Amino acid sequence: HITSVCLTPCIRAIEASSLALPALELINAILSSCHGVDARVNDYDFSRLNDKEFEVLCCDLIGAEEGVRFERFKPGRDGGIDGRYFSPDGGEWILQAKHWAATPFPQLVTRIRSSEASKVAALSPERYVLVVSYPLSSMNKKQLIEALGASYPVNVYGKEDLNDFLAKHPTVEQRHFKLWISSATVLVHLLNNAIRGRSEAMM
Repeated sequence: HITSVCLTPCIRAIEASSLALPALELINAILSSCHGVDARVNDYDFSRLNDKEFEVLCCDLIGAEEGVRFERFKPGRDGGIDGRYFSPDGGEWILQAKHWAATPFPQLVTRIRSSEASKVAALSPERYVLVVSYPLSSMNKKQLIEALGASYPVNVYGKEDLNDFLAKHPTVEQRHFKLWISSATVLVHLLNNAIRGRSEAMM
């Protein structure tokens, strides 16, 4: 959900908006007005996304952050690969997205150690990126890296990292509308109220 700190600039955008502005353009304008460190703080918990939607978001978002495009695959057994990128020297980057927000952290570590570590070792990537929807501390990240037992570079990103990346890459956020649709509904309600009030004042 978008936190209340973004409401003031959004309301300003609503008050300044044209009555003829198409709905999608209006929503994008409202979202755009909410971006920036001073204007808003993202606090999505990603619970609205299913596993595949979270995987697609992670590929898009980490790709935007790294300036690369991760190849994605159809739903089903993935062999430890949700996204893949080949670097200019031919090295393989592997991205794995785990939407386990409700899983207690000790179980998360156990599942990574028992289910994922051997898969990734067999792939022997140049770089491995693990993305989870779970909030992580620096110690948590260290524990997940240790659970992988990796001999290759590993990046671990959690809920806080994803929210930071979304603030940096608003076009990715706008494409994944299920993240913000409930908040957008509230903002459109505010817009309707502003239009109604302006119309009544002009009568």
